[in-house]
Amino acid sequence: MNKRLTLAELQSISLSILCKIDSFCRNNNIRYSLTYGTLIGAVRHKGFIPWDDDVDIMMPRPDYERFLSEFKSDEEVMLISEYQSYITFSRVCDVKTTICETLLPYAPQKLSSKAGVWIDIFPIDGVESDIQSFRNKVDLINHYCSLQLQRRWGCPPLTLSKGYMYFLKLLYRKIKYIASPVSKINNAIRECREPYTFENADYVSQIVCGKIYDREIFKKEIFDEYVEVTFEGYNFKAVSCWDEVLRATYGDYMELPSKENRIQHSVNHTFFYWK
Repeated sequence: MNKRLTLAELQSISLSILCKIDSFCRNNNIRYSLTYGTLIGAVRHKGFIPWDDDVDIMMPRPDYERFLSEFKSDEEVMLISEYQSYITFSRVCDVKTTICETLLPYAPQKLSSKAGVWIDIFPIDGVESDIQSFRNKVDLINHYCSLQLQRRWGCPPLTLSKGYMYFLKLLYRKIKYIASPVSKINNAIRECREPYTFENADYVSQIVCGKIYDREIFKKEIFDEYVEVTFEGYNFKAVSCWDEVLRATYGDYMELPSKENRIQHSVNHTFFYWK
């Protein structure tokens, strides 16, 4: 039986993927920034939040699409873009040393079966300037993302290896969501970007992933300037007004959460193993 990765090992593999992406982006003038818990980790811990099990970066939509077009998979990592997957953001995955078992698939098995530890890449899109209109859009996207999540739970192939109850639950989900394939739901999420683009909007946001904060809306100019931040002994890029971004999203991000909230994101449904 393959040995399961410890949290420290998972973080180490994630860091190596991030270094590879950072090098590619610098060499090709592609803008990116650490974001979410990874950015908090850089500021508060100079590295990973001790209990965090993933890495998040964000890119303006034009740079994001360039990245998807120009970044090439190799013997170490594989790009699984949103256009190949069940989600509306992209991942770069380790394929050399680790594998993944998950009850919540993010891509067809022919792709995900080859992939292990990943890091998430979120596009930043143009949005309306009116805050109430933006909040209405967030509500709609959250609805679609909830449907997407439910549909993903029904994506694994039917199997009796986990028992009859699991088989029946999976069969029920497949029947329930047969009329709403995940591709149809994801197209609805993408349509929410219209009529705005990153280029023609004054305000921008991450609007492709569920549980979006309705306060996560920023002037587009925040993506004009970047600074170096230290993360696990390496320098990576962050938007220069990272404090504004983190405070708008999290409030007092320097305050540690309560002990019961210091948990890994995917601990109950996704497991990583050495090959």
